[in-house]
Amino acid sequence: MLYAPLRTVIWQDEAGAAWFSVDQPSTHFAGLGIPEVTEVGVELDRKVAALLDFLGTAVPDELLQS
Repeated sequence: MLYAPLRTVIWQDEAGAAWFSVDQPSTHFAGLGIPEVTEVGVELDRKVAALLDFLGTAVPDELLQS
């Protein structure tokens, strides 16, 4: 449970733009060396990507290529 819930930050820069930062789940979960847990991380990557897409923001390639 060290990596769940995912650490996220939503913040605003000096120009007024909003930013969303999240630890990439698959990267952290893969570090445990258990294939089934790694798959959960990949699934969470996809869910974060779907959320960003739903919100109309750019989806980083890293979330789609894990």
